Amino acid sequence: MSRRPWMALWIGDFLADTMHLSDALTGNYVLLICHYWQHGGLPDDPEQLARICKMSREQWGKRSPVLEAFFQDGWKHKRIEDELAKAAAYSEIQRARANERWQESDADGIATALPARASSPSPSPSPSLSKTTTESVAPSCGRAATRTAADDDFQKFWKAYPTRGSAANPKKPARDKFQRAVKAGADPQVITLAAKRYAQLETAAGRAGTEKIAQALTWLNQQRWNDYPPEAALNGTGPPPGAPSHEELQRKYGVH
Repeated sequence: MSRRPWMALWIGDFLADTMHLSDALTGNYVLLICHYWQHGGLPDDPEQLARICKMSREQWGKRSPVLEAFFQDGWKHKRIEDELAKAAAYSEIQRARANERWQESDADGIATALPARASSPSPSPSPSLSKTTTESVAPSCGRAATRTAADDDFQKFWKAYPTRGSAANPKKPARDKFQRAVKAGADPQVITLAAKRYAQLETAAGRAGTEKIAQALTWLNQQRWNDYPPEAALNGTGPPPGAPSHEELQRKYGVH
């Protein structure tokens, strides 16, 4: 069963790595990496590999040396392994956040039900808000709480993001873009974790605090939080496991 319904494919790298392949070999390679993604690996058996590539055993014998060059011992593929680890970690974060939302929902349900259970007449009058007052106050309080939570999420991101020294890094448009990204479905925790990894990598390379750091608005516009795996803890001072190299980022964005 597939771990995720989609697979990350870096088009530039893929084309650069496969330019020397014929159309048939390119198709065979795509079938291999798709099977790898769906099943978490490839069988180390020529007969099964030939079937995955939809070729005869004789054809496999001729083409396998070329295809094998893309893999490590035991038909392991480092790039796909890294992407599978990112996908698993992201799913774990999403699952944890969903559990938190369910717990909050359950708590809200209990709080809402309590007045109904205590609705019998009390022996003496007690002050309470009128229905009109409750309806007018509650929505505005909810909106204020939502705005506060959104601001808190952005402040965590802004604190994590590497500085540019004296170079411009406008905060308000970055806040607006951050909040739009979250409303569109991006996980604020994942964005902040990625900003921490970006900061760690740039600090280790000596670029933090300079204009070589991308503006936060640019970083968010390009959704560069997807470039950093959310699973690794931030320990030590070196680049975090799975973080893209400076050269990979330059190839992808043409900028620092």
